[in-house]
Amino acid sequence: MNIFEDIDFVKRILPSHYTVKESKSKGSIHCVSGEGIKQGVDSEDDEHWGYIMMAIRKKFGTRFSEVYHNTCYCHTDFTIFLKNIN
Repeated sequence: MNIFEDIDFVKRILPSHYTVKESKSKGSIHCVSGEGIKQGVDSEDDEHWGYIMMAIRKKFGTRFSEVYHNTCYCHTDFTIFLKNIN
């Protein structure tokens, strides 16, 4: 896998309003949206986020390190960190 294939996967599992690109940290993926993952007007959709995290963990397996939220509110700005396993 290369970072571009990883980014394509993340783009497919997130809503289309997210911008998904390689982060400044090697092997990490930065995801940003003005809308985020919401249920209704102002509440987070924890169930939807749970499915996204399940897909990330399943796809990346031991390569998955963590998701760091730059902005926690509705998961509007976060980075997925992956390990470089050869």
